[in-house]
Amino acid sequence: MQGKTLAFVLPILESLVNGLTKASRKTGYGRPPSVLVLLPTRELATQVFDDFKVYGGAVGLNSCCVYGGASYQPQEFALKRGVDIVVGTPGRIKVPFFSESYF
Repeated sequence: MQGKTLAFVLPILESLVNGLTKASRKTGYGRPPSVLVLLPTRELATQVFDDFKVYGGAVGLNSCCVYGGASYQPQEFALKRGVDIVVGTPGRIKVPFFSESYF
C-alpha cells in the first residue's frame, strides 16, 4: 500500500460510502458496478485493486480486477455476481466484457 495509490482510492471510497445510502445501493447478483477504474498495466491494476479490496471491503464494498493474462472465468464470475468497483486494463475491459451487459 503506497500513498499515491491510497490518494487515488480513498476519495473514491469516500464518495461511494457517503453518496449512496444502504437503502439506495443496489445489491445482489448482476448489479452493475458504480466505478470503473482503467489502468495501463496489470501490475498497477492489481496494486490498486488490493487497496480497494482492503479498504473497500472494510466498508462493505465489493470489487474485482480484470486484466489480460489471467483466465476469463473467475473475472466473469465476479462481474456476474455483482460488484461496486471494477479495476482493470483497457484490453480486458473492452473484450469481451463490454460485449456483455455487465456495465
